Amino acid sequence: MAGKSAVVTVRLSAKEQESLALLEIEGASTVSDKIRMLVARAASERHARQEFAAALNVMNGLLVPVKDGIKIAEHRSGMRSEWMDRLLNWLPSAVAMVLSRSGEVSNSEPQQLVELERELLEEHARFMTSVFQIGLSPERGCYKRENYDKNVIACMAVAAAVSQALDKQEQGEVR
Repeated sequence: MAGKSAVVTVRLSAKEQESLALLEIEGASTVSDKIRMLVARAASERHARQEFAAALNVMNGLLVPVKDGIKIAEHRSGMRSEWMDRLLNWLPSAVAMVLSRSGEVSNSEPQQLVELERELLEEHARFMTSVFQIGLSPERGCYKRENYDKNVIACMAVAAAVSQALDKQEQGEVR
């Protein structure tokens, strides 16, 4: 059937028809276009469960409207959040790592789970390092400095306490 088009008849309730009519998909204006795009999206998502690059493409595609909306709003307001930019650039990669493994996770051997955990921790640590770096700027890379101070600095205090406890464990003081 590859390469040929086929007529497909579908019965839709009034509510489903309304939902389809109101559905906004970039590049799709007719009902036929929308259905083709939905089928392509479903195929892409199925492929994403097997391959990182496909998963990354899907995740980036899902976040484009959000990223664009934020960039437009920031441009209009003259504001900028380096933290938001870093989060939205990191998030697709992190989710793609998990999504691309979703088909194998339930059948994973212990070593595969350990490897996935290591990869995700490394990815998260890179993100957190970049978040800590923006803390060196006067506004902390956020719209409001208080947002960073309240949340990230509180996490850093917990991290310092954990580091201290681990040091004591290594010295044999705590078991």
